[in-house]
Amino acid sequence: MSLQLQRVTAQDPAPDAAPDAVAAAPRRGRLRALDGLRLVAALMVCFYHYAGRGGDAWKAWGQTPALVFPELSKVAVYGPLGVQIFFVISGFVICMSGWGRTLKSFAVSRATRLYPAYWAAVLLVTAVFALPGVVW
Repeated sequence: MSLQLQRVTAQDPAPDAAPDAVAAAPRRGRLRALDGLRLVAALMVCFYHYAGRGGDAWKAWGQTPALVFPELSKVAVYGPLGVQIFFVISGFVICMSGWGRTLKSFAVSRATRLYPAYWAAVLLVTAVFALPGVVW
């Protein structure tokens, strides 16, 4: 009974603590600012494909994005930098997820997080290409 009481009191805020102080306590595990920066980096790449890229993508507009979006395309050409920004932030986050853990626990957590999605994608693609009439 005393262990259960200690566990509950350790998780609950102090009775005299202000509700704002409890809500402002930092959550361990995720850095929302880094998630936001990764979103900005991904949107930079999307923006590049929408308004800054020549090549085959411009056929949807009927002319090059520089003619359709003259001012916008000047900024959108920097969109590929979003790829590098995204990978740098992701590398830091992966490194951060290993802090204070053993190599074995880190490897197990990565495998259990990545392999189910990987195998689901492999099975889905295999099933689609196994359908009759799918053009390779």
